[in-house]
Amino acid sequence: MAIGRVLRRWSFLGALLCLGQARAQPASAEAGAGAPRWPFRAALRVDAATARASYEHPRDAAPGLRPELPPSRAMVGQQAARAHAALVAERFVPVGEGAADLVLSVGLQRAEVGLDTGGWYASVTHLAVLADAGGAELGRWRAEGWARLSGRTAAALPEAFAAAASAAARQLGRRLEEEPTEAWLRWQRERGLAPTAPAAAAARAGEGARPPPPPPRAARSWVLEAGAAALGAGEARAVGALVRGGWQGEWVAGQASLRAWPTDFTAAPPSAWGQSRATLDVVELGVEAVVPVRIGRELEGRLGAGVQLLHGRGRTTVVPLADPSTTRRLEFSGTEVTGSLTLGARYVSALQVAGGRARLGLDVRRDFGGPLRLGAAGRDLTVAGWSVAVVAGVEWPAAWSPAGP
Repeated sequence: MAIGRVLRRWSFLGALLCLGQARAQPASAEAGAGAPRWPFRAALRVDAATARASYEHPRDAAPGLRPELPPSRAMVGQQAARAHAALVAERFVPVGEGAADLVLSVGLQRAEVGLDTGGWYASVTHLAVLADAGGAELGRWRAEGWARLSGRTAAALPEAFAAAASAAARQLGRRLEEEPTEAWLRWQRERGLAPTAPAAAAARAGEGARPPPPPPRAARSWVLEAGAAALGAGEARAVGALVRGGWQGEWVAGQASLRAWPTDFTAAPPSAWGQSRATLDVVELGVEAVVPVRIGRELEGRLGAGVQLLHGRGRTTVVPLADPSTTRRLEFSGTEVTGSLTLGARYVSALQVAGGRARLGLDVRRDFGGPLRLGAAGRDLTVAGWSVAVVAGVEWPAAWSPAGP
């Protein structure tokens, strides 16, 4: 019986020992996983301007220029400090500045909100300087981070800036290892570490970088534009509206346009006494062939030649020769064909509108041709001359081509 009690006692102790060993193994593994990348004591320093920095989203933000969100304030400087404090705690042994082997100084260079094909995003740029305890600089790096806005609450913008700051800190952590300066490598070697030189100096593409560039413009597209035109031909000076649409390839484009404007001039009807002021409404239908020249991803120059059919319909009040004691309304009309040359420029944004890319443009046009003959008005009206148009529009990718698919 005594022997049995001893055996049972030792079995119980052995079970406790095995259980303790099993629990100790994950703890040691976790301790190894949490070891810092560099066994140096490091402190974080943030300048006063960065600590106070904030991004204000006003109540009266202009639609389309800023996200449609309630007013809010993002403390982007404090977010930068917290993000890089987490980096120091992860990669080094964090201590106070007085006992540190290294000091990481972080400053905020930029905090802004942007828009691309994926929507609104917050982005930040931090400048980090690493120095030894004596103040000798070991290297400096620029770190960028960005994050999409999620939701439409007042917290959306501060949360996006916080995520952008964390992304910038992670990028800095990679750059400390992948893009070390010679001074930083030498400092480590002098203290017994043998770091390897980086294979490449470029930052790894990914979460710390700016949003990826928008996809390139389609080689062929359908285009729709509308705008205003200022005309300056003789007495026909006026401001009108225009709409145009067409197909555009990389080196050739065709478009049809509708332009309309009102003007007034001095009429001298042969059937009336003296002169009178007349009002004329002009409608112009045109077709144009254009050579577009793309300059980079977003700019485009244009040279076009076209033919236009103009029709004007006017009216005035006159004193008839046959009955000078009365007045009557006189109506008249005229039609003319003109030619034109156009020099223009376009900015094609990555901003998405109705499923296509937004366009802004400026055109300078010179019309050639005879006057608009208005027989009943007693004179002809010169309509050929210079005009300037400002347009906005959208382009959509097109599968169709004059040469086939």
